[in-house]
Amino acid sequence: MWAAGVSRRFGEGPLTTHFSPSPVGLGLSRSSWKPRMTAHPDWGTTDHIQSQMEHRDSAQGALVTARAAVRRTRLLGPATMALSLLWLGLTLLGALQTQAQGTIPNWIPAPPLSKVPLQPNFQADQFQGKWYVVGLAGNAVKKEEQGRFKMYTTTYELKEDGSYNVISTLLRGQLCDNWIRTFVPSLQPGQFKLGDIKKYSGLQSYVVRVVSTNYSQFAIVFFKKVSNNQEYFKTTLYGRTKVLSPELKENFVRFAKSLGLSDDNIIFPVAIDQCIDGQ
Repeated sequence: MWAAGVSRRFGEGPLTTHFSPSPVGLGLSRSSWKPRMTAHPDWGTTDHIQSQMEHRDSAQGALVTARAAVRRTRLLGPATMALSLLWLGLTLLGALQTQAQGTIPNWIPAPPLSKVPLQPNFQADQFQGKWYVVGLAGNAVKKEEQGRFKMYTTTYELKEDGSYNVISTLLRGQLCDNWIRTFVPSLQPGQFKLGDIKKYSGLQSYVVRVVSTNYSQFAIVFFKKVSNNQEYFKTTLYGRTKVLSPELKENFVRFAKSLGLSDDNIIFPVAIDQCIDGQ
């Protein structure tokens, strides 16, 4: 899905509007379907997309192979043809089952929302404002990105209808990017869903849940989405400042691991000044 973004080269003139793949989606080019191998603000690295594409392509490739093989078996005897068609049928069935399951090897399943804590007596007005993303963990996050993944900010602006206008600001290359979306409140205070979800291609659900916050210092937020029948989840450690205490970071790591994640799925972005300060 393509969404309007705003970018400028750091240190230069006013912001200009452009169109790029939304980070809420899968970060794919509409025309080429090539995965973006850089990190985006919502779901960490996108290397896992390549695996999804291979699952999809394996089924399509098996179908093409089966059709070609059927044409070749017409030249064989009846018994040989029957065995060949049986083998091809089993191969194609296996490929289609893999595609239907949408599984990725070593993929960590998303926990049910009932297992994710929710901040008691959530105060929407106190939560709004600018947050630095100090920590990030998820089943699409990779530890090897530590050191290359730059800190970004997410700003929540409370609207009259109780929803949030959410703006993520990050440095991508030499450009400052802003990504804008809407979080709509649910019946449970502190839980939200993505507004106007139909405009995001392949996105079936997107839920945001504030796990814990003291509003003035830190917040832990849980995100879960289903895209093309694949579940993704992440949790972020927000800070009102770029630096949080070791205790808060340790609490975040413990929470991430309680979701089934490991150290390989947890990173702490590198603090920067470009784009995210003075905006």
